[in-house]
Formats: sequence, C-alpha cells, structure tokens
Amino acid sequence: SHFALERYHQGFVDISEFLRQPARRSAVENQYVEMVSQIVLEGVSERPVDILICLAQAPLSGRVLTELRQRGVITVMWFVEDCRRFTTWQQISRYYDYMFLIQKDEFPRLVEQAGAGRAVYLPVGCDPAIHRPLQLSDEEKAKWGSQLSFVGAGYNNRRYMFSLLAQHDFKIWGTQWPACMPFTKLVQEGGRRLAVEEYVKIFNASTINLNLHSSAERDGVEPDGDFINPRTFELAACGAFQLVDQRKYLAENFTPGVEIADFADEKEMLERGAYYLAHPAERQRIIDAGRKRALAEHTYQHRLQAMLDYIYADRFEDLKARVQQSPWAKTFEAAKPYPELIKRFNAVYERGEEPTIESLAADIQTGKGALSETEQKLLFLHHIRSQISHVRKLRKEGE
Repeated sequence: SHFALERYHQGFVDISEFLRQPARRSAVENQYVEMVSQIVLEGVSERPVDILICLAQAPLSGRVLTELRQRGVITVMWFVEDCRRFTTWQQISRYYDYMFLIQKDEFPRLVEQAGAGRAVYLPVGCDPAIHRPLQLSDEEKAKWGSQLSFVGAGYNNRRYMFSLLAQHDFKIWGTQWPACMPFTKLVQEGGRRLAVEEYVKIFNASTINLNLHSSAERDGVEPDGDFINPRTFELAACGAFQLVDQRKYLAENFTPGVEIADFADEKEMLERGAYYLAHPAERQRIIDAGRKRALAEHTYQHRLQAMLDYIYADRFEDLKARVQQSPWAKTFEAAKPYPELIKRFNAVYERGEEPTIESLAADIQTGKGALSETEQKLLFLHHIRSQISHVRKLRKEGE
C-alpha cells in the first residue's frame, strides 16, 4: 500500500495565512497533523500492512505511530535530512522501530539514545525511470543547456562560490537567490521552482553540472561535509557530467577521478571546470563509469532492499507469524485445490494488493486469448458484485 500525503501539504501551509499568532497557529497545525495521521490509521485498518515506511517529513503523530506499533506494525523512518541542521529526530525517534539516516559517525548512536529501536546508515539514491539520459531537441538544448549549470537553492556558500563564475556560460536554476548582480544575470526564469522533468532536462543539456552541497556556516566547501545529496546519484543516473564538492562518504559510493569528478575548494572548482570543458573524452569516460555504478548499486530499489534486509534480519519470526495470521494465509489455504486460482492469487499477492474479486478480475480483463472456466467464474462474480453496488447506489440516491 502507498499513502501519498503530499496533497495535504498545501492545506498545512495555508494555515499560516489564517492565523498569525504562533500559539494558535501551532495548535491548529497539530490538529491538522492529527487529522492526516488518522486518515493513515484508517487506511492501514482497511489495508493492513506489516511494515510502515515513512519518508522525510511524513506528517504522522506520535499517537498514531504508537497505535500502529501496538497493533504489531513495524514503524520505519528514512530521515533524509542533515541531522545537524534538522533536529526533529530528537522528538520523533522514540516512535520508530527503525530510523535510517544519511549520516554515520555519532548519529546512529544519538538517534538510538533518543528512543529509536535501531538506527542505520542508508544514503539516498536515484530512480532510473526518472533520472535517465534524454534525447533533447535543439530548442530544448538551447533553453535548458549551458557549459556550466546548477540546480538548487541559493544558500550562502553557493552564492559565494558561484559569484566567481559570472563571466562564464553559466545558468543557475532554483529558488532563494538574491535579486542583485551577478545573480540577476545568472538565475533563470525568475528563480522559480522546477518540476522534476525540467531539471532532468537541465542535467542532460549541461556540459558540466556543478553540485555544491549546501552550507549555512561556510563561504565555500564544507570541510566536514558528510551526507551525500540526491543530486549526486541523480546526475550519475542521467548520464550527466558533474563536478561535486568533496564529501566524507563520497569515495564509498563513487571513485573520484574515475566515476565522478570532485573539487576541494573554489580554486579547484575553477581549475577542474576549465580542464573538463577542454577534455570531452575524459568527461564521457567518467559519465559512462558513473552511470554504470549508479545503476548497479545506487537505485531506490537497492535502498529499499537494503532497508528490508535489515528489518527481516531482526524481525523475521515476527513477520512470519503476522503473515500466517493474515487473510492471505487463509486465502491460500482455501485455494489449494485450484492450481489456476493459486497462480492468480500469487500474482495479486506479489503486487502487494488485497485478495479481492476486483484485483483478480483486473488481470483477466487485460489478458489475451480464450477464457478458462476459472476466469469465467471470476468475471461473473465481479459482474454480479458490480451490479449489486450499482443498485445500492441508485437506492441511496433515491432516498
């Protein structure tokens, strides 16, 4: 099951337009989060899950997370923020059985001390279905392309570093950039927020994509920078050349100089940018090696598998018991005498759906060839159920 909650975000943001006093606004925001959390709780009641994986700023209250754990659901948070700057982990860790972090060192220990059952390092990644090489038209290359580009927000260290590139063929895309020179010349389209498909075009159209991690404390490269941002993996998967600032864990994911190009400070950024602009064959060699590594090790499929490996290693017996007690166990047991029905139930089960007539009929309706006796019976049952639902609806409308 997938609970997409981004549709509720704007409503949360709009609360601040109605309420100015912080105390009142905070109270209503908490009530709003409780309402969204209750929707998830009811959704889990309708479609039971064994593991609930939450991402980023998932708006789930402690009350609902506690209720889910009492029901035996394993609660998981992938905290994809910088633990130094975003300290909400100090409040939410106690509600999660697992906290996956994009940083190592002391943070897993601190997060477990804050109450998490287990804290594990897990970097972000890429989605090859989205982050991929594109064939762009000449018009698209002209609009989105440049020798140097950057996509992201205008943090202080980026403003300092990128002001050094004002005389180059350089385009900046993203929000929070100052309305002054040289950025009024460099920032594109008024500094608006980009859609995913737009920044993928920029990645593909740019000769060199600069990838400078944010820092609110430094003017240039953060010397103790540890976590790796999503852009690092996304650019590699796109088959795009990137020049990224040195990070503590970078070499664990891509080999510098072979699968990725990096820089230590503004001097190296300028020197290596000029070097790789002049050496397209070396750029291509790094592009090919980086994309190969990203697809082999750094997709979100790899990350999800690693996450589940940790959980199943710890909780295999608990999860096995839940499966044996679930509706699926009874369904498979009842369907044993009917091999074709078992096969269809397996297909539905592997998709993560519930054992319903609707889910079984969906496969038949999209299939080819003559219908078997089992398929005819399932379609007949589906038709009868649809007719009953239709009659009930008409009666309700007539009341």
